[in-house]
Amino acid sequence: MQQKFYASTVGGKEHTGKRRNFLVIAVSFLAGQLTEILRYWANRHDYKHLLDQPDYLLKDIGLSRLDIIAAMREETYRKAASNSQRSLDDFSSRDF
Repeated sequence: MQQKFYASTVGGKEHTGKRRNFLVIAVSFLAGQLTEILRYWANRHDYKHLLDQPDYLLKDIGLSRLDIIAAMREETYRKAASNSQRSLDDFSSRDF
């Protein structure tokens, strides 16, 4: 039996490139999500570090505690909105 370059035989069944393509898409999606989570945690750590600073140091760099909290909330809402829209766009345009 001659095998095509994009197909493999596993357990007597032939798997075409579509299944492999789906796995590549799924893995890249999960890797992107993991990257976003790690970036969020790193940013959250930075915000908490800023919030731990005394008021006079924050004033020196032109920030207030309310500015930091507002930035944390904005990032959280922006991240949630962009992720949900990107997820819908990525998977609605794919041919499985």
